[in-house]
Amino acid sequence: MLALALIGVVLFGFQVWINNVQTLPSDFFPDKAVASVAGLGGTGAGIGSMLFILGTGWMVDHFSYVPVLVVAGLLIVLLALALEGHPGAINVTVAGGLAHVGAPAPDFTTRTLEGAPLRLSQLRGKPVVLNFWATWCAPCQDEMPLIQRASDLYGAQGLTIVAVDYQQTDSGAMKAFLSKVGVHFPAVYDPAGQIAGEYGVNVGLPVSIFIDRSGTVNFIQLGQMSNSILEQHIRSIV
Repeated sequence: MLALALIGVVLFGFQVWINNVQTLPSDFFPDKAVASVAGLGGTGAGIGSMLFILGTGWMVDHFSYVPVLVVAGLLIVLLALALEGHPGAINVTVAGGLAHVGAPAPDFTTRTLEGAPLRLSQLRGKPVVLNFWATWCAPCQDEMPLIQRASDLYGAQGLTIVAVDYQQTDSGAMKAFLSKVGVHFPAVYDPAGQIAGEYGVNVGLPVSIFIDRSGTVNFIQLGQMSNSILEQHIRSIV
């Protein structure tokens, strides 16, 4: 509905421009300029031409520009709303092949929901748990408070939890989910599932990867963990 509203505002603004241009004297635009503007299609021509008209003294003398300003303001607001919660381009890189127990954990780079860069290999020397999750995953919602409790308990020993969101980019929804379950450890983007692919993760969530201080995969947990299983595997890497 937001997209339809945005299109409606743009089209209305374009119509305002057309109506005003039709009132201009015939010699206001050179013939070539008229032909060029007429040849422009879509909303770009309307918005660009409205700004041009707005900036001329002729417009101030001949018609009110208040409706144009209102339309432009609405357009800016709607664009801001449409972009809210979307982080833009996210550069994710992966290296090292598929994950296997007893082998080095495949490296990756991405960024957190707060915009900070994160590279797995820079965590070498710390025990790490990668927890793959999504906002639509009900078992993730039940499991994450246990992981947060373990993070609080073993954080002094260097335990680092990284929550890898599976193929989602709506930071607003992601932050709301994490806040709801009371999670404070970093969460990162994996919009195309590249990191998940390295670790053999598909739509079966959650999945947790336990990595020891040397950067070696110690255990791969498929599915939701009980507190006892979580404690068992954390103790093996701290």
